[in-house]
Amino acid sequence: MDFPKTLLASVIALSLSACGGDSSSDSGTTTPNESNVAHVGKAADGYLQYANVCLDLNNNKSCDDNEPSATTDVDGSFTLDVTQKQLDLHPLLVEVIANQTIDSDAPGVILTKGYSLTAPAGSEFVSPVSTFVQNQIEKGSTPEEAVEIVQSQLGTELDITKDYIAEKQNNSLSDAEKAEFEKLHKVAQVTATILADKLDELKNSAAQNGISDKDLMNVITEEVNNAVTNIVSSVQAAGDGFDVSNVANAVKDGSINITTENLQDKVDVNNAALGSKKASVAELAGNEGLLWLGSNSGIAPGLEYGVISQDSDSNVDEEIYFSNADFDDFELQVADSTINLQRALTADGWITADDTIVTIESRPDGAETLVTATRDLSLKANMKKVDVSGLNVKKILAKTADDGVWTSLYSETLDFPQGTYAYNLKMQPEVESYYTFNEGNWCTEEQKAERGGMCNSVAVETGVGPGTPATSLDQIFKDVADGDVNATAIMAGISNGGVLVEIVAGGVVNFYTWDYMNPVSEVIAVGQWSDINHHDKVLRKVIAPEALMNRDDITWNNFNRDDGSLYLTVVDGFVRVAGEISLQVEEEYVFGANTLQFLKDSLPTALTFNACLASLEDASYVLESGHTITYGAQKSVSWVNDGALTEYIETMEYMGNNFSWASAYTNIYDMPAWIAATDGSLDKTLFKSHDADFNLLAMEELYYDADYHYGEEGLNPDGSFGWWGGLKATLPAKKLSSSKLLNYVYADSYEKVSLVSFKNLDLVGGSFNELERNVINYSETYEGKESVTVEAGTFDACRVTEKVFVGDVVDVNTRWYINRGFIKQEMAAPSWAPVYNREALYIIGLD
Repeated sequence: MDFPKTLLASVIALSLSACGGDSSSDSGTTTPNESNVAHVGKAADGYLQYANVCLDLNNNKSCDDNEPSATTDVDGSFTLDVTQKQLDLHPLLVEVIANQTIDSDAPGVILTKGYSLTAPAGSEFVSPVSTFVQNQIEKGSTPEEAVEIVQSQLGTELDITKDYIAEKQNNSLSDAEKAEFEKLHKVAQVTATILADKLDELKNSAAQNGISDKDLMNVITEEVNNAVTNIVSSVQAAGDGFDVSNVANAVKDGSINITTENLQDKVDVNNAALGSKKASVAELAGNEGLLWLGSNSGIAPGLEYGVISQDSDSNVDEEIYFSNADFDDFELQVADSTINLQRALTADGWITADDTIVTIESRPDGAETLVTATRDLSLKANMKKVDVSGLNVKKILAKTADDGVWTSLYSETLDFPQGTYAYNLKMQPEVESYYTFNEGNWCTEEQKAERGGMCNSVAVETGVGPGTPATSLDQIFKDVADGDVNATAIMAGISNGGVLVEIVAGGVVNFYTWDYMNPVSEVIAVGQWSDINHHDKVLRKVIAPEALMNRDDITWNNFNRDDGSLYLTVVDGFVRVAGEISLQVEEEYVFGANTLQFLKDSLPTALTFNACLASLEDASYVLESGHTITYGAQKSVSWVNDGALTEYIETMEYMGNNFSWASAYTNIYDMPAWIAATDGSLDKTLFKSHDADFNLLAMEELYYDADYHYGEEGLNPDGSFGWWGGLKATLPAKKLSSSKLLNYVYADSYEKVSLVSFKNLDLVGGSFNELERNVINYSETYEGKESVTVEAGTFDACRVTEKVFVGDVVDVNTRWYINRGFIKQEMAAPSWAPVYNREALYIIGLD
């Protein structure tokens, strides 16, 4: 990678000037014999005309009168009259001026919102991308490290210091490289839009609270910098339909969590990071121990943490703990050191891949090496000590390796006590990537023995019986394509068959389908192959085209879904399927192990929905048939009283747990599996709706068990079918009540069919899968214990909010539960009932 000479020359100087302080040894004056130079550059989101450019001599993120400055011309060009010393020491600043600056992406249109961009000292191109690089420098990275970090965030190996507008039109580059620079331009457009919007949104609040322009710009840049990966993925997902505003708004809504309410906390956290001091991983591990936090998100989230310690002989030990099923304690992970099926290709050949840290070594450049058992997987580490005393716990935990689970548990008002330090740990892999494969443990011992002691092998197809394990790459190779099964291999699966790979001389790969019962298909896709020699081992890289990767009928796949690649290589006498793992710079906050007790002690007592119910006064209550809760309800629907809010009296009566539903319909084949599986074991609740004079209006039977709500059947007052209701065609992932973790948003979906359509199909007979299905996307969150007063009394209750996403509309349903059922409900469901509220009037059996 080529860097401007001035960028490389400034490494040492930047250690003095780019650490976040306002002071500088250079006052802007020139040494008597020091001549000025003309520094030429460009400023862009698209090229920016009539923007102000300067060298930020006092590092205050503002172009002051005594600083070298210029105004950009029509193509974003500027020339600064500076000394070489100033150029080497100080970052560049571009001020986009509201109602003056014009962006060439929208020629002739004057921008209505201002924002600022920065770039490292000596840069010739100032852009949102260079702003991310400068942000990393101000947090303590060298210019080279900063570029590598941002490259990793952007997912590119391009020289990101270059003018992406010019480079995307550079005919000396490949089409792929030009497309990559085009993507960088789009990322810059989205970034600039977000920077401008957030600055406009927050500047008044910042001024009112005494937050400086510098602090405001720094914290917005940091927040957007943290969202770079999401910006890139959103740009890619938009494809040819890319629209700057749409992508920017989506990223802001989903990833930029900085508001007038949390601005001061965010500024404090960011300033603490900028004021950090260098620290040693070895010293922290050798003294109190290094504590890291992690978590597993998904349907069944979990908490984890690890403590890394180092003894007097420099041996490192790591203990890892996972939360138990009830989230009331942590259990030590006991690893079986005899089972490690992952291999990595190193200079010593295909060895067991082990990333266990065994020692920590110092480096001549002041960094440290976290030495792993497989040396190639070692990490270069830089660490800074950050004083987080009095800072908000949630804001700091958001910077750890936690996947949002630890962070979600703590109170919005909880701060760290005085004397608490976090450590900003930055880890850079010593290799950019490595080749790896898993030996596999999915076959029988007899099959392992036939394949050199591993399940991972490639079978050569012959068209007769099962294929035989390949022992050389030549066995899966043809001089001329013939579309025959022989000398091919199956690298992906379809129902009753697979996708054949035909590797042909000249770098061509033909793909066919074959279902064992029929002849090989015509060519369905064409890819490429090439041989790579790495550490004296041959790896045959096979690339499948995107169209093949996205086929709906593929059931399993050996190809990397990100780039369509796999590698075939001979290990221990047999051909194996390998892959390439790309590594990137990682940055996270860790703590001294002494902080663990504070974090544990500060966790709420009822971390799960079950724990909350168990803490309530009626925890010993056992639900019995006939149990009824009577509610006063107010509902607004368009088909009653012209949508006016109407009073109802409603009851929920528990009928028992031995019911069947939908199994009586026998004229439909391929019914959902749950219907037969739940026969005779479902819970049922009978809902009745009355008017204010207690006249019965309608009923509904609700069917469910401990894991799922399966559906409902609407009934008329006389008990006949009321022509509404539905049942689940597919079920979401199973989720235990005990795993409903505090403040954790569980998001999932299921498919539902109309009960009317279901009953009508049964009359004529047919396939269940022919019914129209509605996909229901929803989320559910247990939000803690609250005291609630309703007509039936005052209760401690457990609050749960469900959201159902209907197109662009969100139906929000919040319930407060005791062990007898919910006692209060507030629903805003614009898709059908703009208002629907309930409060318990009477609960049978409540003393």
